[in-house]
Amino acid sequence: NGADITPESLTMATWVNFSDTSGRQDFISRNDDFAFSIGGNDQNGKLWAVITTAGDWLDVGGATAIEANKWYYVTLTYSAKTKKLTLYLDGEMDGEGDAPGGLEHRNGGALTIGTYDTRYLKGKLDEIKIWDEALSDDEIKEAMKAAPVQPAGKLGATWGEVKSLLGQ
Repeated sequence: NGADITPESLTMATWVNFSDTSGRQDFISRNDDFAFSIGGNDQNGKLWAVITTAGDWLDVGGATAIEANKWYYVTLTYSAKTKKLTLYLDGEMDGEGDAPGGLEHRNGGALTIGTYDTRYLKGKLDEIKIWDEALSDDEIKEAMKAAPVQPAGKLGATWGEVKSLLGQ
C-alpha cells in the first residue's frame, strides 16, 4: 500500500546524482498529484515539478542546468500560506510559481521513489526527506548541512557484523 501523504503544505528534499540528465526523470512522485523531476515540459537537464491545483496542473521549471555525475541537494516546497510552489538547488531558490488553488490530492495512490510509470531516475538518491510543512530558506539550508544517520549500532550495521562473524 502507498503512503497516505495529503498535507496542505509540503517539503520534499533529497541528494541526487544523475548519471544522465536527458529526458524526464521523476525521482519523487505520487500518482498524478505531484512529481519532483528533471526534464519535464522542455526543461531538459533542469529541475521540474508539477502539482494538481484548482482542477488543473501547475508546473514550475528550474533555471539552472544540472550536470551529470555531480551530487545536488534538491528541494521542493509548497506553502498553503503563500500558495507558492518553489524549487531549490543546493539551498538556493531555482524556480517558483503561484498555485492559488492549493495542493490538491484528487488522484491518491502510492508515493514512488525513483520512478513514476515509465519515467525512471537515471542516477542515485540519498537521504530522502519529506515534511508536512513548507520549510523556510534557512531551514532548507540547515537540512542540507545536517549530518547523515550514523550506522553504528543500527540494525543494518548489526546484521552486517553478525554476517561477518558467521563467515557469510
